[in-house]
Amino acid sequence: MSRELLEAIRPRKKLRVMDLVHAAGIDDSDWTNFKGPNPSTNPKYCYEWAFVDGERVVVLNLWFDSMEVDGSGIIFQRLNFQNLATKLESEGRHSNWSRRARRLDLAFQAAAKLRLPVRVIVNDGNRRDTERDPDKASQVKRRILDDQVWSVAEYKWETGDCLLVRGIDPRKFLDQFSLLDFGAAPDKGRSEQAFVCIV
Repeated sequence: MSRELLEAIRPRKKLRVMDLVHAAGIDDSDWTNFKGPNPSTNPKYCYEWAFVDGERVVVLNLWFDSMEVDGSGIIFQRLNFQNLATKLESEGRHSNWSRRARRLDLAFQAAAKLRLPVRVIVNDGNRRDTERDPDKASQVKRRILDDQVWSVAEYKWETGDCLLVRGIDPRKFLDQFSLLDFGAAPDKGRSEQAFVCIV
């Protein structure tokens, strides 16, 4: 039964990132500011992993095959893009990937600190094998916008470990969940604007 719940959100078609970001509530008007004929292919945006409106919503591109479901039917992901960004930066390769990983980690932080709802673009396809072929990019074959709100249920500021949970709106339910532990508080001097990754 749990696996059936997870399979229900597996993408069956490939929709455009621009359209999904717009549907999630992110302003996409700047996508048209490039010389190509199709705004959805604007490289400034179309390959990004995270989009943040610092007052309203966080939108994340996540892989379906990294999602798990527990015995009670709650779908979740455990992620750490801080580690990935640090690893890529130390290798001195794939600067675009390291920048996107760092921005995705900042998006986790924004959602945790500001209690923003998270909308997830669910991707399915061929993921990069970091062991066998670390230089080969992932290839998305299908993507959809999940119709449920997600939240950052836990973010460890010291390590970057993040727990995302589907079906919980942090604006309404966060204080009711004693299991949620955000770890150490962020620096109070840090600007909220620093968390805005894309828009």
